[in-house]
Amino acid sequence: MHRHHRAGHKSGRAGHVQLSEERARQHKHWLLAQLEPIAEALERGLPALPAGGGVTLLTYTQALVAGLYPMTDPAAPVQAALHDPALAPLCLTLEAALPGALRALYSGLTQPGDMTVNAT
Repeated sequence: MHRHHRAGHKSGRAGHVQLSEERARQHKHWLLAQLEPIAEALERGLPALPAGGGVTLLTYTQALVAGLYPMTDPAAPVQAALHDPALAPLCLTLEAALPGALRALYSGLTQPGDMTVNAT
């Protein structure tokens, strides 16, 4: 089997392709350009959100969904274990959990304080 590598990628561990820093930077610039109009619309529609908070809200929402989804669609053995009535508090559906989680996220982002996303 031949492995084809795209420009900007180099071979890493067996079976993995490493992304170059330049390609990662290009992708992140593209992503930010896609998010900015949505972020600006969020800031207009959610006036309690601080200026610049739209991108933060979108970034945190992505992390929230990425964390909730596997909890609401677990592997078959976990689903079977969750039939135990004592574990009912751990049984979640995305449809039920996401609205409350988003409200809590938005509420937290509208409180005074530092909304810094990056670590620098």
